[in-house]
Amino acid sequence: VKEVNNPGIYEFRLYKDAMPKNIIIDDSIPCDQNGNPVFASNNGSEMWVMMLEKAYAKMYGSYSKLYSGDPQQAFRDFLGMPTRGVTVGSDQNLFLKASKWLKKGWCIVAESRASSDEVNLDSVGLIPSHVYSFVDAHEALQHSLVKLRDPIGKDTWKGSWNDDDDARWTDEAKKQFNFEKA
Repeated sequence: VKEVNNPGIYEFRLYKDAMPKNIIIDDSIPCDQNGNPVFASNNGSEMWVMMLEKAYAKMYGSYSKLYSGDPQQAFRDFLGMPTRGVTVGSDQNLFLKASKWLKKGWCIVAESRASSDEVNLDSVGLIPSHVYSFVDAHEALQHSLVKLRDPIGKDTWKGSWNDDDDARWTDEAKKQFNFEKA
């Protein structure tokens, strides 16, 4: 949604069970007593996230049915295309596959689980039960790195190879990995 629609009516094409559904909504958004959106919020004057969420909630019957959804299901519902899930650690060629998929222009997401025995997610800047999009997968200097984007932009990576890891981000590494500080 680039401009406010004066009548306040919007139509979205979503997919349920691989079948296209046109969902029509108005522009009223559930807000709290302070006038802030109860569910998704906007970035500046952008309305599209709130409108898309409302259409998605309408397709499933209510906002309450959208809590902590499955990213694969969301991709199927938004794009009408098949998806595939891969568990990290189950596939030794995952990095190579992700690199190939990104070069093909495929959408790839990573999901952090609510609990993990391997790492304290908060300590490395990951949000539990959150979805990140893959931006890049690059191999150089005997290291394989993936670049993830947090759509909320709330936290940044605090583990190895974080933006302030001067020991790893040498001038050569910055050049090889096209480093840009977040």
